[in-house]
Amino acid sequence: MWIESCNAKYDDKLTYGHTATGYMVGESESADLVYRLDKAVMQAKKGYILDAKDNMYYPRKEDFEDNGGTCVAYRLASPSTYGSGSSVGIYLMRINTDGRVYYDATYTSRYAARPVVCINKDANVVNICGVWCSFNEEE
Repeated sequence: MWIESCNAKYDDKLTYGHTATGYMVGESESADLVYRLDKAVMQAKKGYILDAKDNMYYPRKEDFEDNGGTCVAYRLASPSTYGSGSSVGIYLMRINTDGRVYYDATYTSRYAARPVVCINKDANVVNICGVWCSFNEEE
C-alpha cells in the first residue's frame, strides 16, 4: 500500500513483488526486486525530496527529536522475504528517516506505525476536536 500510494503521487515510480514469504522492492518499475533500497537511491526520489512537509511517506528524524522522541523508522505491516529457515516471517519492511527501505526483526523498538488513511473520495468528513470523522448525508 505504501508503494502504490507513493506511486500515485510521484512520477518516479517504485515497484514491489511478493513470494509466499513476503515482499521485495525495486527502485523503478523495470528494476530487479531486492530486499532493501539504499538511502542514496531513495533520497534522489521526488517523494523523499518533496515529502519533507507532510511526512506521509518518509518519517523525519527532526520531527520526532523535536518532540522528545527517538523514532528512527516507520514500520510497514508487510513482511520481508529476507530470512530463511526458522527466521522466515520475523522480518518486516520499514522506511527509515534517511529514506532507506529496509527490513528488520519484528522485536526491534523505536519504530512508529506509518499513518494510513483510506477515505473514499466521495466521503463527507469533518474535524471534531482533532478527530476526523466521516458521515453519510441523509437524503
